[in-house]
Amino acid sequence: MSAPAKRRPRHDTALDQGWRIQWIDHEDRSPGLPPEQERRWGVLLAAGLFLIAIVLAISIDTRFLWLALLSFVAMLASLGWAARKKRVHWLIVRARCIDRELRKTHSHQGVAWCWRWLCAFDVAGTSYRATPSYWLTFGSTWPFGTGKARAERFGRKVVSASDEIDLWVDPDNPLRCEVVGRDLKDLILHSKRRRQTDSN
Repeated sequence: MSAPAKRRPRHDTALDQGWRIQWIDHEDRSPGLPPEQERRWGVLLAAGLFLIAIVLAISIDTRFLWLALLSFVAMLASLGWAARKKRVHWLIVRARCIDRELRKTHSHQGVAWCWRWLCAFDVAGTSYRATPSYWLTFGSTWPFGTGKARAERFGRKVVSASDEIDLWVDPDNPLRCEVVGRDLKDLILHSKRRRQTDSN
């Protein structure tokens, strides 16, 4: 039994422009239900304190720059804590990569290479197809080589010769998933290594 994937509304189709593989949305877009939103009061408080400290440092005393620095660190820590808290119960699921696409993109930061994977897996006896996200794009940054070469190396790292790929999967909403990169992001955001090995 395959779970239906809710598609993004018409005004949000910019995510699919230029891509052969269409993005599968993980948010509930049912009528009357707004897209999920996270309230990060700690981040907002730290950001407000940071702005106040900057104003005080400019207008009163430069020693307030220390307060601005501490507020900035607290803001980053709050962002990391909120992201980690959301993922604390996620599972590692062995999925099958049924299609993949590497594409060159353009932004205000220049040219970068991005992956999009289409994966199939089972969670709690239900089959899913999803397009997992990954936090990094691959720009042409010296001395690490061209963006395309780095992206291709990463693709070989995360997808096995038998087209298997490990995903972080939210068991409450399996369409929300991320590629296991075995990197700093995994160490920061994922505290547990709970593995589920059933794949499609």
